[in-house]
Formats: sequence, structure tokens, C-alpha cells
Amino acid sequence: MAAIVWADVTAIAPELVSIKPAAQGIILAEVNTALDVTVFGKLGEDSPKLKLARIYLAAHLASVGPVLGIVSKEVEGGLEIDYMLPPIPVGDDPFYYRTGYGAGYRSIIRSTRARLPYVPGLR
Repeated sequence: MAAIVWADVTAIAPELVSIKPAAQGIILAEVNTALDVTVFGKLGEDSPKLKLARIYLAAHLASVGPVLGIVSKEVEGGLEIDYMLPPIPVGDDPFYYRTGYGAGYRSIIRSTRARLPYVPGLR
């Protein structure tokens, strides 16, 4: 499997097909190198879980917007919109819960050794 390409991302998130190629390249460079493949089991680069984590992370980074939260209320007459944060696991980073893709990514990460605290010198 190895590195993902933008077609992998748009297979899961077709709304991201219009992301500019330069942005695609930046996002793909990050997600294809940022994750420690050893935490995804013995398959390493061939792990389907690693591929899905990369896809979700890329989709999250491409779709994150300036608003933190999800729309919880809309009113048309007085133009009122309320936002709320989805439930975030204790100690987790709210950045990943700005999109469903980020939440999916965190769900995958929590199912690997990456969820464990880092202790220098131990592997």
C-alpha cells in the first residue's frame, strides 16, 4: 500500500475533489510521512489501518475550516447559527473533532499503540 494518493482521499471524501494540486501535495507529503508505521502492527506500510488513517487525516486537513464545532442550531429570520463541539474523549485534542474525518482518524489511532503515552528510551 505505502503512500496514499489524492484519489484515495476523494474515494472517501468526494467533496474534496476540487482541492488545488499544490495543497494536495502539501497535505499528502505530511500524512505520508507523519505517522509512525510501527504502531500499526506487523504489516507496517502494508497495514490497511495505516492507509485509512492517512486518508482520514488528509481529508481532515483538507476540510478543516475556521469554525471550531458543528452547527447545532440554525434560524433563518434573524440569521442565528449556534455551534457546539462534539463529545471529545478526555485528554484528546479538540482539533481533530472539527470534522468527521478527524474524529475517524482519532478513532483509528486510539486502536493502535500510538494511543499509549510516550516514554523516552522504551519501544
